[in-house]
Amino acid sequence: MNDAINAYEAIETAANIDTAFRLLQAASFDLVLGRELIWQPSLTAQRIFKTTPPSSLLELSQAFHHISPRLSAAPLKALIPGAQAKWRAESYDEASQTRLYDIIIERRMDNAKGEACFAGFIRDVTQDYQDVILEKARRTAQKEMGCVSPEDFKAQITLLTQLAPEHCPQAAILTVQLCRLDRLYAHYGIVTVDHIGREVLRRLIAFLPQSLAMMQQDDGVKCLLADASQIDVNSLSKAVTSFPVTTPQGIVSIDLDVSLNLLNAPQAQQIVLPLADKKKDALPNITEDDIIALLNQRSLSLALQPICEASNGELHHYEALLRIDDPFKGPQSAWRHIIAAEEYGLIHLLDHRALERAALLMIRYPHIHIALNISAGTVGDIEKQDDYLRQLDAFPALHERLTVEMTETMALEQPELVAQFAERLQMRGCRLSIDDFGAGHTSFNLLMSTEARQIKLDGSLIDGICCSVSQQNFVRLMVDFAATFNVVLVAERVETAEERLLLASLGVDYLQGYYLGRPISEHDFSGQAPKTAFI
Repeated sequence: MNDAINAYEAIETAANIDTAFRLLQAASFDLVLGRELIWQPSLTAQRIFKTTPPSSLLELSQAFHHISPRLSAAPLKALIPGAQAKWRAESYDEASQTRLYDIIIERRMDNAKGEACFAGFIRDVTQDYQDVILEKARRTAQKEMGCVSPEDFKAQITLLTQLAPEHCPQAAILTVQLCRLDRLYAHYGIVTVDHIGREVLRRLIAFLPQSLAMMQQDDGVKCLLADASQIDVNSLSKAVTSFPVTTPQGIVSIDLDVSLNLLNAPQAQQIVLPLADKKKDALPNITEDDIIALLNQRSLSLALQPICEASNGELHHYEALLRIDDPFKGPQSAWRHIIAAEEYGLIHLLDHRALERAALLMIRYPHIHIALNISAGTVGDIEKQDDYLRQLDAFPALHERLTVEMTETMALEQPELVAQFAERLQMRGCRLSIDDFGAGHTSFNLLMSTEARQIKLDGSLIDGICCSVSQQNFVRLMVDFAATFNVVLVAERVETAEERLLLASLGVDYLQGYYLGRPISEHDFSGQAPKTAFI
């Protein structure tokens, strides 16, 4: 009870009220007809109007491109004390996107002078309507992929259950569920979990074209099967879990529970198949010896992805990505081996090999600048830091052409070691970049403590940015922040001309993504940047 009282008292403070209104993107005001509007909190009102807030009822009505119904003193005077009236307003932001607002005003008791008194608030509801639109789009996409509503799925189960004893004794419901859903939501957020769910659905559709119906749920997918005997559950499990999902938050291995329940069998005879441990699924047949063999056989190489100026598409530098040289398939993604190396405590050896390959490329091509990722296994151990920096010291002429990228999450988990490593890097003239910035753990204090010279915005902030005002506002905030602290801003995962144009107009410095160029194997690299057909 005491905790509840303390919480109630805390929320009554001005600071918490200001925070609440800011999170709601709302500002309240008091009004006495014929007098000036009094805004509380004024800073939130300034954010909404992008300028000094209106000082009168007339100015408030004129602050929007459209408002309905007409906002004037007459309808307010008609209200009785305690009654409320609502207006819908529209305006345009700097990117010419429509923004929607709700204005709600309540009549209060007249003051001692007999003047009509009111209180109200204005709230930006653009995102609420965008969320509704996105949810409709999600349901449409599920329908196009063959999913049915819960009601239709239940009706089909009822029908098939009646037919099962005589006509289809192997009819079954296949249930595929994401494990540790609460942990996924807490770590990755609702957008990424939704992304994982859609990918699981796509894989099931590819594997189960004969399913009668599918229904997507928050935690997975249910499939209705007429003949479960035709399903190889082990093959299905491999098809769904043998490779990870690429999400806006990075690569995520899938951990699922799968059950196959016969409609014509008692509950005790249900077939249940829990999948193997996620780490084992994610790392089939990769041993410590495999990692060592890759290093001994010098089978690791780099692929270079261009990072270009947002304004004109000119090359600025390359990000180096680790690849495995397969003698038959050519360079392949190294993600499985990277995960395995982390598990076996060998990831620092891959960092050394990547630095070696990057140094050789910079020696061969004296005009290029390379950004190289580094792992928590190297930064989080002072002895491994020393080893890495000793290797770096063997190439002193290359220091000013090297940027070292570490993830934001790594920096937050090991702030002291990261700050120490950052200082040692910068003493040598290397640049430090914070990767995946804004992925959900953003800390401006972190950025300032490491004195990083570059921020790489997480790709989740760029996906769909042309349709998301909130994402545009965040990028705009980051542009202002970068300008204040003299930090270079890079946007990842830029895949369309529209995204390039928007990000350039917002003031982002550099862009990376398939629109600018795909990664080029070092074996095919000629030292020349690809031409980008900017429009």
